[in-house]
Amino acid sequence: MLVSAGFNAMGGSDGYNVTAECFAFMTQELGRHAEGRIVLALEGGSNLVSLSQACEMCTRSLLGEQITHLPARSLKCAPNTY
Repeated sequence: MLVSAGFNAMGGSDGYNVTAECFAFMTQELGRHAEGRIVLALEGGSNLVSLSQACEMCTRSLLGEQITHLPARSLKCAPNTY
């Protein structure tokens, strides 16, 4: 599975507020469905702090660190403010 990972939905960009933990959880779940055959291709990102946090968490997920739950703050975020 090839994922175009720009992480623009993190930190309020484009009206979304997805957390780094949520990206890691989604990476873990996609990897599970793809039987571990997953590539994340970084395609940009406008906020370097958000980008580095999301990259770190997704890399941890790719390396096998289990993301067993999302923090309450991740679950309470509205997916889109438009």
